[in-house]
This record gives sequence, structure tokens and C-alpha cells, in this order.
Amino acid sequence: MKKTLLIFIVTACCLQITAFSQKPSVGIFGGITKSNMHGKTGGVTGKSKSITGFTFGMLVDAPIKKSNISFQPTIQYTQKGMVTSKTHDSKSYVALHYAEALLNFVYNGKNKNGHVFVGIGPSIAVPVPSKKVLKTNVSKAETTLVFGKDPLANYKSLDYGAHFLAGFVFRKGFFISANYTLGIRNILPGDNPVDESRNGSLALKLGMLVNNK
Repeated sequence: MKKTLLIFIVTACCLQITAFSQKPSVGIFGGITKSNMHGKTGGVTGKSKSITGFTFGMLVDAPIKKSNISFQPTIQYTQKGMVTSKTHDSKSYVALHYAEALLNFVYNGKNKNGHVFVGIGPSIAVPVPSKKVLKTNVSKAETTLVFGKDPLANYKSLDYGAHFLAGFVFRKGFFISANYTLGIRNILPGDNPVDESRNGSLALKLGMLVNNK
């Protein structure tokens, strides 16, 4: 149900693009992520190490009338999570995978060689199959994570937060951007007031924009 709701929201936003501009640009991108999870266990702030993953997706960039502001809805697959422990011969980590919608408003500072851009917007993510992994020099054990409202679930089935981005678009349409998604929702299930966990993910993306003429 929540995945259907996410798809509906993104589709509705894309349908509204024609109200902003007759010449939006369409883009595709891929990149790497560096993610971690922040929170408390038993009221004590926990420490974990970041995990490296990847992301890819597509976006639509639609200028709002004649201003330097554009609306940029994005749908992406992204990896998040954390490394819970690491030694010289073993590594334990949580690999969270999400289908994520970003609804950004972007300011474009144009010049003759391209333009710099900065933006901000909300993020909404639903999980796709994710795992907890214990990897050693000789073996690898995986446990499928469970999402939902049940206190026995590992994590809640919806995540949301704020997204920040900055980058540069070259004249030919190639772009590079740095992105950070700050999780706002405590994704631990149940009503425990002292335990919490929130996602944080940094991404470096390379992509291509094509004008819709």
C-alpha cells in the first residue's frame, strides 16, 4: 500500500510539471553512497561505521516560469545502512535498500560554461528487499530484514527526511552533484521512547540532462 502511495505521489508531481514549464529537462544518473545510521540504544548514543553503496535513478528538471528556480522530482534506488562491527577477519553490516522519491526545489546560477545549482526538498522512501550480513574470511551469512509496524519487525516500512544537493551542470548537459539525505523519522518499530535510529546518506552522482524540445 505504501509503495503504491509513493508511486502515486511521484506520478502526480510529474504530471504537474507542465504547469511550471513547457521545456523541462529529463536526466539519468548513477553514483556512490556513504551512509550511516544514528540513534540511541537504551538511551545511550550508539556508534557505528559508515557503509558504501550505490544509487541510480532519473529526474525531471522543470524551470518555474522565467525564474532561476526549478522543480526537480527524482526517483531513485539507493543503498543505506551501517557497519555494526568490523575486525581483521569479519564484518557485520546492515544493508538497507530503498526506492526513494526526492521532491527538490533548485536554484540555478547560470553562466556561459554551464551553471551551478543548489537545492532542498523532502524525501520519501519505501524499502525493497534488504539484509543483515555477517561476512568472514571463509563464509557469508545473510538474514532478510522485516519491515512494518510490528514490534518484532526490524524497521518501519516508511522513511522520510530532508534532502540537500549542490552541483554543476556543464554545457553539454553532463552534471555532477553532491547530495545528502537526512533521515527525520525514527525507523525503529514499537513505542520505546529511549531507542531510536535514523538514516543519513551522502551521495556523489554523475548524470546527463537532455532538453525536452
